[in-house]
Amino acid sequence: MKIARKVISLVLVLAMAAGMTGCGQKSFSHKTLVKAAKKLDLEESSDNKEFYENFGVKNHWKEAYISVKDEDAQNIYDIYVNRWKDLPGYDVPEATAIAIYNDDGLYMVSLLTFESETRAKKFYKKFADSYFTEGDDGEENGYTYTIYSFDSDNGKFRMTGVYLKGNTVLTMRGATSDQEIVETICKEFKIISPMEY
Repeated sequence: MKIARKVISLVLVLAMAAGMTGCGQKSFSHKTLVKAAKKLDLEESSDNKEFYENFGVKNHWKEAYISVKDEDAQNIYDIYVNRWKDLPGYDVPEATAIAIYNDDGLYMVSLLTFESETRAKKFYKKFADSYFTEGDDGEENGYTYTIYSFDSDNGKFRMTGVYLKGNTVLTMRGATSDQEIVETICKEFKIISPMEY
């Protein structure tokens, strides 16, 4: 009987530990951002070179997205996300990015997977410190967020949002008159929109 109780106790402890581990590992899914990109009818880039060709003269920019791993993901972080070199270098094994530059304005979106939750938290804090002078932050439904938006004089709104969940960070920056993009992405992830600031 004592042995049976010990076995049951051990099983319960292991089950609880597994459940706690699972909670710690929950992260934003790259498939969710890809789904949002497809709903927005964005063009998928076949490789990083094609994705970067969207940068340049405004008339040459397309509405594109890319989802990559390993060296290509690291390249997205180094060249696209950290293009101004105002963020520290981090190892990024998986990345999904959206680039939109059209008549409505500009959007830069990225979802980054880091090697650990600690690295993701450090990036989140650094991003928030670098791009927010004011805004709203908090925690909701398992993710942490900082958001900010305002209407500019030219009829476009400017918005920034950064979201932390597990070892992933979602970033959004834009100056545009088209709110459908940010709202579609936020709806897919079930997160608070920067437009709610």
